[in-house]
Amino acid sequence: MTVEISAGAPGEQERGDLLLVEDNPGDARLVTRYLTRRSDFQVHHVRRLAEAKSALSSREFSVVLLDLSLPDGFGLETVKEVSGAAPLAPIVVLSGAEDPAVAVEALQAGAQDFLTKGGIDGEGLLRSLRFAIERKRSEGRIAWLAHHDPLTGLVNRACLKDRVALAQARAARGGRRMGVLFLDLDRFKQINDTLGHEMGDRLLVEVAERLRSCVRNFETVARLGGDEFVVVLEDLAHPSEAEGVAARIVNTMKRPFLLGDQEQQVSTSIGIALGEFDDTVEALLDRADAAMYRVKRGGRAAYTLGAHLPVDLERILVPGEMELMFQPKLDLDLGRVTGAEALLRWRELPPAELVPALEARGLMSAVGERVLRAALLEGHRWGRSSEFRIAVNLSSEQFDREGLPEEIEAIVAETGLPPDHLELEVTEDVILRDVNRSQGVLDRLRGIGARISLDDFSARSSLTDLARFPLDIIKLDRSLISGLAEAPAQRAIVAAVVNLARNLGIETVGEGVETFEEQASLRRLGVDAVQGFLLLGPMDPKGLTVWLADRDAAKG
Repeated sequence: MTVEISAGAPGEQERGDLLLVEDNPGDARLVTRYLTRRSDFQVHHVRRLAEAKSALSSREFSVVLLDLSLPDGFGLETVKEVSGAAPLAPIVVLSGAEDPAVAVEALQAGAQDFLTKGGIDGEGLLRSLRFAIERKRSEGRIAWLAHHDPLTGLVNRACLKDRVALAQARAARGGRRMGVLFLDLDRFKQINDTLGHEMGDRLLVEVAERLRSCVRNFETVARLGGDEFVVVLEDLAHPSEAEGVAARIVNTMKRPFLLGDQEQQVSTSIGIALGEFDDTVEALLDRADAAMYRVKRGGRAAYTLGAHLPVDLERILVPGEMELMFQPKLDLDLGRVTGAEALLRWRELPPAELVPALEARGLMSAVGERVLRAALLEGHRWGRSSEFRIAVNLSSEQFDREGLPEEIEAIVAETGLPPDHLELEVTEDVILRDVNRSQGVLDRLRGIGARISLDDFSARSSLTDLARFPLDIIKLDRSLISGLAEAPAQRAIVAAVVNLARNLGIETVGEGVETFEEQASLRRLGVDAVQGFLLLGPMDPKGLTVWLADRDAAKG
């Protein structure tokens, strides 16, 4: 079957290099003749798949027009081969087959459009090429937005962890050091409150440019959301080099920013963490984050190196050393507190550094067992209704232990708390390491009667992965909530998570909610519950008992 091309009114002129992959000489002549007469495409014709792959490796093409029936091709596999050779090039398939199923499969394989040779005219061909190019641009934009901050163009949180992991691997191979700088602008909220969010956004863009100017072009600068940034440093010969970059950034930020017709002074606080051979990505970022908060507490506009772990970390197991705090959760529809999360504290280390430090020493399982027992005892003392549940985090070390479900079941029975009053929180990183094992462990934990919560969900994994696990609750990470009212892309992500969760019968909780605007945005998007400083920060058991009683009394 040959291509039927009729003369039509000239359309919009197209331009660029087009690769025509067609072994039928007659079809190739007709397509080439029309395109050269009615568009500015420069047509490059090849007859075999091998020739197409060679051409795609040597130059860029605006679009590929691909016949599926090539002598060295295998039908739809041809689309995958061409897409693999040139991932950025849009593909329009030309086929003699008029099977809709084949068309769908071609699009799933990587094509942007599918045309049957007997069913198009010349204008239809040009229109298809134009749409294919636009679709590919849109796909590229969506892919870019998935890994970049749309305001500043910097890498976002989802991509940052991959960059840190790659930097760690390169450091291990090269025998050099790597590190991260965690930055937070000082008093950024005052800019937004006094000059407005538009000026705040201008400031963030300028901050991003200054950060890029302070590092080498192969190093990563990321924006986590709000006014938080991370810089990933590589090829460090000595820790002082990281401190030198931090000092350069601090000094650069001290120069006035011109916002509108006003000059504004904005400083930054920086925490530094140097990678160690046994660091996880999370531990490295948490250490830098904790160091940054120490700078904030100590006066701002400075930097400091992440704290070294104390040699007597085992002392946390001594009775009276460990502290347990609780942070309540508010149901947005009911307006009632429906649970509290148990949080481990120790005066010797900041919260962000404590769990990574315990895991590094192999102590988290022993500490976690004590946290679970103490939290359930408190929950039993409160003796509230069945809707009030105690949430306890399971660390990576705990989750990997054999016999965890049996251990938790025994503690539940010992403390007397009904199993359905218990929530067990795990993170994406933990359950995605070994999907099959994780599914089995979560099923057994659910079999006890406990509810399973996915903690710190930041949409790094595919949303469809959520359906694979027996989950009852998804807790949206602070990175998805910060600045939600001004971030359409973030709202779209949260809306997608909420809709999927609702269809799966999963509750959604917004973590780290700090403002009424954030809470209102989450409610509009259908989030079920919130937790954060807007409601109440972490409190000791006695303080939370009084707070709950006062709240009950106020509601009558």
